[in-house]
Order: sequence, then C-alpha cells, then structure tokens
Amino acid sequence: MKKEKFERIFNFLKQQKKEQAYTSGELIIGDNKQKKIEILDTENNKDTNLKNLYDLASISKLFITAIILQLIEDNFKNISLDDKIYKFLPNFKSSNLTILDLLTHRVDFGIALGELRNKWKENFNNELTKYPVEINKINKTNYQNLGFIYLGKILEKIFERKIDVILIDFFKKLELFDTYTGNNLPQNYIYKPTEIINEEIIIKNTHDETARLMGGIAGNAGIFATTLDLFKFGQKWLNYEIVSDDFF
Repeated sequence: MKKEKFERIFNFLKQQKKEQAYTSGELIIGDNKQKKIEILDTENNKDTNLKNLYDLASISKLFITAIILQLIEDNFKNISLDDKIYKFLPNFKSSNLTILDLLTHRVDFGIALGELRNKWKENFNNELTKYPVEINKINKTNYQNLGFIYLGKILEKIFERKIDVILIDFFKKLELFDTYTGNNLPQNYIYKPTEIINEEIIIKNTHDETARLMGGIAGNAGIFATTLDLFKFGQKWLNYEIVSDDFF
C-alpha cells in the first residue's frame, strides 16, 4: 500500500479516536507476505503496544470455521458440510439444517438469545442442547450468534472435549502464541476495554453476554489475541495454511 493511502487510513482512525468511537487501537496492513505495523497512539498512551490483548468478539467465529473446514478437508470421521446437525445434536431431530447452513447463517431460530439467557440463566449450557430446534434452511443470510454457538457444541461432540481445550490446541497448531480463550486469560498482557454495558466498562472479560454466561468462551465469541497474532491468522488464510486452494 502506498504511503499516502496508509496515512489517510491512519488519520481517519485518529479522528475516530478523538470522537471516542473506540478506546485504543493498533493497525496492521499487509498481504500474505508482508506487513506494515502502526500503533494508534493518539493520546501518547505508553501502554499502547503490540502486547495489548483485545477481545476479538465475532472474529472468534472464523476460528470455529477454520477448525470445521480442516476436519472436512482431512476427512476426519467422514464429516461433511452437508451433514445434518441432528447427526451431532439430538435436539435438531425435527430439522434438516446442515453444517453449511449454520456456517453461512442460512437460518432463523425465531428467538432472541437474550430471551434464552433470561429463561435458562441457571443452566444455559445444558438447556441449549435440549431445546427442540424444528426449523429448516432459509434462502437468505440472517446473521445470528446461536448458529455458531451450536457449531461450538458440535465440535465438542466430535472431539469429546470442551471448546476451550479444542481452541487452545488449535492456537498452538497455528503457532499463535498470543491468542487465548476468555476463560483462560494470562496476567502478563495489557487489556483494553471493549465496551460499556449498563455503565460498566468491560475489560479483561468476554464482552458477549452469552459467551460470558457459558464461562467466557463459546462458538460465537470469547477469543482474545494481540493484533499481530490476528494478522498472522489472516495471513494463514491467504497462504492456504488453513485449508488448501483445492478445497474452494
């Protein structure tokens, strides 16, 4: 990227910071081979550095996607994008939804997660896999978190391990040594606030209410990483280290 374009992006983000659009940030621009690193130190914050740990929020879904695609490419237990969810989760017995449907958000569960959290607050994890899902694929994209929460449950069923353990092993496999799950955050990092909920600053805690209720990590949210590790993860997609070029 030409220097003037980079500076234009940097100046825009600096202005957004002044307008309190976000608390702090780091910008890395690059392709599959190189990177340009700049620290958005708009207020001379000495603690703004590449050892900051950020809540990745819904970017966590890309890690779940990566694991599932690798399983399919490796033909692990004959898993397929066309597998019915019922193959893994009995509460989908009356549904024709597939793994692909959940990955591509081709589903409408017809209920808000907030309602389910209030209803099952004391036992959310267990109730989630008992709740009868009787819906089928829709022909449009409908972005919802619940589909990826169920994809996390499917991975737990496949591996017979908890989702945090599955993800931690995956981070090691990709050599992402500054990436963590929200239930296992180390002390030796600087944590940046994510948002304010009910006048409470959310920091060093998974911001997503459902993932937080599930212990800090779920299929939809709860991964924390440094900017550099997130960049490395993106490079691995571009370099076909997640799945091969032939997969697509």
